Parts: sequence; C-alpha cells; structure tokens
Amino acid sequence: MRLRIGWIFNFCSSVLYFLIFFQNKLYGDAGLQVFFALMQVLGWLHWKDQSKEPLIFLRKLGFDGLWNCTLCLIGCTLLLGVLLSLGTDTDVPWTDAFCTSGSVVAQVLQITRYRENWLLWILVNLIYIPLYLYKSLPATALLYAVFLGMAIWGWIQWNRQLRASGISLKPSPSEQ
Repeated sequence: MRLRIGWIFNFCSSVLYFLIFFQNKLYGDAGLQVFFALMQVLGWLHWKDQSKEPLIFLRKLGFDGLWNCTLCLIGCTLLLGVLLSLGTDTDVPWTDAFCTSGSVVAQVLQITRYRENWLLWILVNLIYIPLYLYKSLPATALLYAVFLGMAIWGWIQWNRQLRASGISLKPSPSEQ
C-alpha cells in the first residue's frame, strides 16, 4: 500500500491544478491534468502492493525505445503547439506544448516502469519552473522545484535498484 498512496495525492492535485492552469491560460497544462488524473487511476491499478517482493520490476529503454519516445515527443509538441497557437489566447503556446507533451511521455514511461522517465521529468521540470514564474505562479514554481529534486532522487534510486538487481545499466548489443 505504501507504494501506491502517492497515486491518490497526485489525483487530487491534478484536479486542483486543472482549475489553476485553466484560469492562467495554460490550456495544455490544464488538459494535461485531466490526463494525469486518468493516469493516476491506472498507476494505482498497475503498481500493486509489492511488499512481498524485494524489488519493483524496473526497466530501461534501449535505443529503439529512446528513438520512439523522442519522435513521439517532437510530434506531439508540434501538433499541440500549432493547436495552442491557432486556437487559444495563450502567450506561451510552444513552451506549454513541449512541457505538456514531455509530461505525457514521462508519465507513460513512469507507469510502465522505465527508468528514463526521470530524465524527461528533470528536463520538463527545469522548463516548468521559469514558465510558472513568468505566469506569476511562484508557489507552483516552488512545487516544481521540489518535483525536480524528486526526479533527481528517483533517477538515482531507480539506478541503484537496477544495479542491485544485477541488470546492466549499459545497453545490450541489441539495444545499441
């Protein structure tokens, strides 16, 4: 149960942040919160209590997985950026589009237990912090600074767990 409690808190915060982001014309982020709320339910179901197992099953992406995630991120950013530019009154369509797309890809990687989710969360949070300061949301910027620290900690911890499990952190020849 202890591994799953975070999904409940994240669900509640997604609902609250939907309202905050919509009011501040961060429409991509507002829509992202709907996605996050749904993903929290899936995360709750997918991450069953593993107290009987010493190691949560973690994975790492190979070259093909990284390539596919990169293409997805670029494609989603371009599509959402155009939609936000042409269809909304936001003053930050491309930043909103990139961060929203990056968050979707990172969330999917996290739920499916790929360690690279943390690297993408680090990148996205580094962009979100100044974005929220620009939008006069200092408390949210501070929260995302905490998320940045959590993402760095997650990267370190998941790599330690992978090393402890004996899984090589170097890509195998088939992943290069």
